[in-house]
Amino acid sequence: YSLTASFASLLAMVGTRALLKDQVSLIGISVIGAFFFNVTQVCVAALVLGGTAVFAYLPFLIVVSAAAGCVTGL
Repeated sequence: YSLTASFASLLAMVGTRALLKDQVSLIGISVIGAFFFNVTQVCVAALVLGGTAVFAYLPFLIVVSAAAGCVTGL
């Protein structure tokens, strides 16, 4: 799960940096990376496990990823 999520996070951060260089801070880029990491990880888990129950964790993970992204971006 983590390798796919890491790659998606990297692509999101690089893409954000390239497209919105002057409009998004490093904290914002970190939050975007954390968001994409968690969303991708939950999607991969749903595919592997063959169910959608893991999506129940997504709201909590999004909040936590925003906080973690803020701390990482500092």
